[in-house]
Amino acid sequence: MSANTSSQDLCPKCKEKIENSKNNWVAIQRQGVNGIHEARVKRTYDLVTEAGT
Repeated sequence: MSANTSSQDLCPKCKEKIENSKNNWVAIQRQGVNGIHEARVKRTYDLVTEAGT
């Protein structure tokens, strides 16, 4: 993850500003996690997805 890019403050999909916070999270199903991960790898986004409960 690059520490000095301004794109870290922008959503890679909609390009809107986002708040960088460890408290920003969304609960999604495993299928969603897998799809997001595949797209992230193909597009080289700095996005972490993890299935959980």
